[in-house]
Amino acid sequence: MKQLYDLVSHNEEWLIERILYYAKKTGYSKYTSTLKEAWRLSINELSKALLTCIDQYDHIPELSPDEDYTKNPSASFGILEAQKHRSRGINFGMFLSLMKYYKRSYIDLIKQEEFERKQQERYILYIEGFYDLIELGFSVEWTSIHENQITLELQNTNRFLTNEKNKYLTIFESLSHPAILLNANHQIDNMNHAAMTLFHGESTPGSSYYGKKREQKEFPHLSKELEIFAHEEKQRVSFEKQIETQDGMRFFQISIKKMLDISEKFAGMIILFDDITEKKNAENILQQYATIDSLTKIYNRRHFSELSELEIKRANRYRHPLSLLMIDADHFKIINDTYGHETGDNTLEILATVCNQNLRKIDILGRLGGEEFAVLLPETDFEGAKELADRLRRSVEETIIPVKQDSFNITISIGLVTYRRDITDLQSILKKADEMMYLAKSHGRNRVESFLDY
Repeated sequence: MKQLYDLVSHNEEWLIERILYYAKKTGYSKYTSTLKEAWRLSINELSKALLTCIDQYDHIPELSPDEDYTKNPSASFGILEAQKHRSRGINFGMFLSLMKYYKRSYIDLIKQEEFERKQQERYILYIEGFYDLIELGFSVEWTSIHENQITLELQNTNRFLTNEKNKYLTIFESLSHPAILLNANHQIDNMNHAAMTLFHGESTPGSSYYGKKREQKEFPHLSKELEIFAHEEKQRVSFEKQIETQDGMRFFQISIKKMLDISEKFAGMIILFDDITEKKNAENILQQYATIDSLTKIYNRRHFSELSELEIKRANRYRHPLSLLMIDADHFKIINDTYGHETGDNTLEILATVCNQNLRKIDILGRLGGEEFAVLLPETDFEGAKELADRLRRSVEETIIPVKQDSFNITISIGLVTYRRDITDLQSILKKADEMMYLAKSHGRNRVESFLDY
């Protein structure tokens, strides 16, 4: 019997899948556990009893009118199983008929192995004899108990199950993270206290379960994501999303997981929400520090360079013209010396604002340092860039800078370069534009000097 022993010992997973197949096919899964580990436990206990039987009896188990079956290990196993399942409210017919499919699973395991015919028949007879002893144990136990004891067992089990339900419902309600249970149609089946408070403003724990039942509706904020996820094979998905709540718009890390229900009774999902709004706000602030000039609120030199390099590559790929303006405030040191650095900073802020008001959304404005600014103009030829530079110069000249009871005007000098051929790198453009800007200053300031590279 060693080959039968080894076959059963090494095929637990196969047996689990086989009994699950029969349970779903015949409808027993409606009344059984939803978790695979419960089925694993039942197969494990049956196999252990079978292996014990093989160890003790090398011959096919037989029945005898004189045997005390309460002392037979296989029958005793059947008695214990009957006691456990009877107290859960399972009737004798349901339990005995499901056990027939357990037996069939073990026989199927033998048949799918390539044993010789006589050996296969012997192993099948052994399985049938083993299950006869188990079923005899069921019958002895089920018929030996008084109806009042069955009622008492059921009452005790109901109390236990009620406490178990209340324990897990309390855990669900006590979760600090909002959680929503969906049914197979993506409709809300239950929401914990945190979710009810967040999305409906209700603060009474258990109101979703014990209170007035709401009409089952879909969770509107994730309808598209749920629809896509339902048709995917993966069991879990996680993503970030901004959602409207009772506290306004909030950012969440959202995890959606399909129910771990191998019986296929509960084919829904569970959604968990982790509020990451503060984290997102902190990240945005850090991002601004990394990319935005703190004074003028336009791009700093590093980020201006990064964005400009991308535009240069795009211009080279598609043979688009590219222009760049180098801008410097005239006589800025005099402003600082005369009115103070606070007024100087205010002047730079106003200068950045005026520039932004004259630019397109695709234009890239950055502060390179001090009073020096640069504007990259994608897909802009010389004539367009020259027109913009003149307009920008006039707008700055006409802008009034307030200071205490006084005011003043500033002017800017602009160096303009336009390229129509392959551009090597940003630094070469900046260098040429810088030369043009200093040429504008040497020619009297408040003017535009330009360079066109064919």
